[in-house]
Amino acid sequence: MGSESAEASEYEQPVHEVRVECFRLGVTPVTQGQWQTVMGDNPAHFRRGSDHPVECVDLIDINIFLDKLRARTQRAYRLPTEREWEYAGRAGTTGDRYGDLDAIAWHDGNSGGTTQPVGRKQPNAFGLYDMLGNVYEWCADWFWQYPAIEPFNPWGRYDNDPEYAKVIRGGCFRAGAWAARAPWRYWQDPAERSMDVGFRLALDR
Repeated sequence: MGSESAEASEYEQPVHEVRVECFRLGVTPVTQGQWQTVMGDNPAHFRRGSDHPVECVDLIDINIFLDKLRARTQRAYRLPTEREWEYAGRAGTTGDRYGDLDAIAWHDGNSGGTTQPVGRKQPNAFGLYDMLGNVYEWCADWFWQYPAIEPFNPWGRYDNDPEYAKVIRGGCFRAGAWAARAPWRYWQDPAERSMDVGFRLALDR
């Protein structure tokens, strides 16, 4: 995990190894149509079609969605951990991106200032779409600076957490190329709803 590229921030260092157990990840971010099927409403700011990613959802909203989805499917859906997200985002590559930026991601240079339908850009080698760009994605972990040890446990809270914020990943439609990178990471208040933050489902194998 992490990066030493010229675009990397201090939050992406030091580069370190982690262990990832077997898991499954949604092919796309959760869409407005999927959210509406489970929840019966649509909280998104950009309501331009059921195939657009749902956004304007905080961690409380997502936990309610997950509870209802688990009850409907009898499967233990959850948010991915940060290490799972980066592993899936890299898809076996070692660079910051798995392809040409415009071919794989919606960002501030090509999105027109709005979210776009999921699955329209090239997938990565794992067959996952929109891992970079379109909407930032919530992860299960609390945010902190990477410790200078490897491997480390991504769960828990640390004294230097900024207000115990949660990790977001992947870049978005109104961010530049600097965010549309697999190792990019930042934080958001778990009670904050933003029009550029959505999420993706994970499932233990």
